[in-house]
Amino acid sequence: MTPPSPDNCGLLYENTDSFRHLAEALPQLVWTADSDGNLDYISPQMGEFAGTEPHDSDYLNWAKLIHPDDLEELDKVWTHSLETGETYVHEFRMRGKDGTYHWFSGRAIPVVEADGTIVKWYGATTNIDELKEAELTLRNAAAEKDRFIATLGHELRNPLSAISNSYHTLVHDGVTEEIRAKALDSLGRQLKHLSRLVDETLDISRLVSGKFRLLPTRLELNHLVEGCVSDMEHACTENKITLTTETSGEDIWMKADSVRLAQCIYNLLNNAVKFTKPGGAIHVGCRLDPVRNFVEIKVADNGVGMTEEEIARIFKPFSQGRSAGRLSREGLGLGLAITSEIIGLHGGEITVASDGKGKGSTFSLNIPVGSAPEKERKEIKNTPVASAPQESLRVLLVDDDESVTATLKMFLELDGHSVTVVHCGRTAFAAIDRELPDVVFCDISLPGTIKGWDVARRVAQNYPHDKAPYTIALSGHADAEHAKKCLEAGFDEHIPKPPSPDALREALGRVAMS
Repeated sequence: MTPPSPDNCGLLYENTDSFRHLAEALPQLVWTADSDGNLDYISPQMGEFAGTEPHDSDYLNWAKLIHPDDLEELDKVWTHSLETGETYVHEFRMRGKDGTYHWFSGRAIPVVEADGTIVKWYGATTNIDELKEAELTLRNAAAEKDRFIATLGHELRNPLSAISNSYHTLVHDGVTEEIRAKALDSLGRQLKHLSRLVDETLDISRLVSGKFRLLPTRLELNHLVEGCVSDMEHACTENKITLTTETSGEDIWMKADSVRLAQCIYNLLNNAVKFTKPGGAIHVGCRLDPVRNFVEIKVADNGVGMTEEEIARIFKPFSQGRSAGRLSREGLGLGLAITSEIIGLHGGEITVASDGKGKGSTFSLNIPVGSAPEKERKEIKNTPVASAPQESLRVLLVDDDESVTATLKMFLELDGHSVTVVHCGRTAFAAIDRELPDVVFCDISLPGTIKGWDVARRVAQNYPHDKAPYTIALSGHADAEHAKKCLEAGFDEHIPKPPSPDALREALGRVAMS
């Protein structure tokens, strides 16, 4: 299209009826002003936004609608355009009929005569409130991401520093057995802390992306709660905190993801320990509400407590109560957010109550329960927890990371097993055919074209069930979806890296008893 020349620009505003029909058809607020910048027309859309009528005496006085903080800058930009003839472009806030301010983007161009004189201004003002909200959301997300990365970096340095110190202590020529024991104890605690940080980071990522999956099984809740409390007894003793428990007098059966539910209870207990001073107390209760068919798990402490403001945001990611002060010395502020999401996926809810600073906090998990057949009750109650097997097993480790295989081989050999190590899928095939091990620990992401899935499939296809090695996927992916994929590929079970000694021994115990 050929742009209009100065000679025919006047036609744009002389054909008034056509212009107004066009102006009223557009979603923007369309307006015109004379050469001095005085408004002489605003389309009816202004009335719809501001709640005024075109015949009102101050209809053209839209300055009264501009946010006080934006008025001075708007006047400055508009005056500059009037003096220079430059296109007017500016963003500002304007009050609507509901009393709230909305962001708008204004733009106007002059109509210029042949001699360069400005005779008219045509403008359009567009509501960009949703765009501004989106921009704010993105900025907040970017700031939250930066904060998370900074926090994660800080939290990772703490255990890494302690692990480094422990290593240098252990290899020191003058180390005594007492110091060696302390260094090893520190090393174990920091590795556990490091694993928890990684798990929390992965969990929040899966929850945000919608990839978090539960693996529900039938479980007895009193037993689960007692196990979690038992795991925290050492931390309470170390911090001189009294820990008491009151479970239900009857079995409480439900269908839930036992690993994830234990994670929630552990998060609450860990939180209580972290924010309770030495000499304090923590009480854990488990009670069945038969009327609602819900179970309530309470974790109450007499620690630092929380304000109403802190309670309102405590289940949001990266939140930690300011009342915690120096006690809040570790953690990403993700544990309670993850707990809230997991309990929600189970159809329950988490609540918190506190009488204020220094008056402790009580977290409550309310989860729907079910029932179990008599056969399942007996089987589950009488099933012993697997311990380190007495029988020596032939173990094949398949992993391309030599540091992983070297340390895992040492651990398994100390437990009395015979261990062979290979580093790729092809050599794994040969080792299985040659030695027919009792159990195969196999990484998924092996080098070359043969992956861990292929190893599991080949074992399942080539050997009768009663003679096939027991295959265990050792993977850096800990999510339920990945674990399910491993089982579908033919693995007998899935253990995420880094594997705990208990997880390894329990798996080998199952092999020994099969």
